[in-house]
Amino acid sequence: MLELDSDWLLSAIFVSPWKGKGVDAVHPVVTAIVSHQGLSAILKQCIDYTGDVDTVATIALAAV
Repeated sequence: MLELDSDWLLSAIFVSPWKGKGVDAVHPVVTAIVSHQGLSAILKQCIDYTGDVDTVATIALAAV
């Protein structure tokens, strides 16, 4: 199981539209996963970020 420092998670909460590639997807992915339970809730959060969210949604759904 992945262990993350809770202080880092709190500072990494992602709230603005996501526009990026690859590694830039980490913060919105982690935020969606730790903030929601269930695939549909995670997917909805990824879509709600707006912008180019297909990478974020793919990584988040594959990670759970």
